[in-house]
Amino acid sequence: ALHQAIKNKLVRACHDLSEGGLAVAIAEMCIGGRLGCELDLNTNDLTTALFSESNGRLLVEIEPNKAAKFEAAFDKKLIQKIGVVTTQPQLIIKQNNEAIVSLAIEQLVKAWQKQ
Repeated sequence: ALHQAIKNKLVRACHDLSEGGLAVAIAEMCIGGRLGCELDLNTNDLTTALFSESNGRLLVEIEPNKAAKFEAAFDKKLIQKIGVVTTQPQLIIKQNNEAIVSLAIEQLVKAWQKQ
């Protein structure tokens, strides 16, 4: 379904959740596009949600006007909307609607460049 969505130009960007899980993938996407993101993870197990490197999980960016078509291509159990891309250069991660991380994209860039 994802391959077909990509072929149909419904996917703007996609990143695997290996090597650091969701936290690293979203940081890398923010760095790459120099755009911000606001995630809201409705979970009691934040460590697993952010850092699990389990197989088969992907972070997919969809343009808002293509979201309905993208969602229709999948069984709703297989996908979950967790956030939105923002023009504000800030990565905000919330847990159950409460902000727990707020980092400027420039902070992410500087940390990445120190590697």
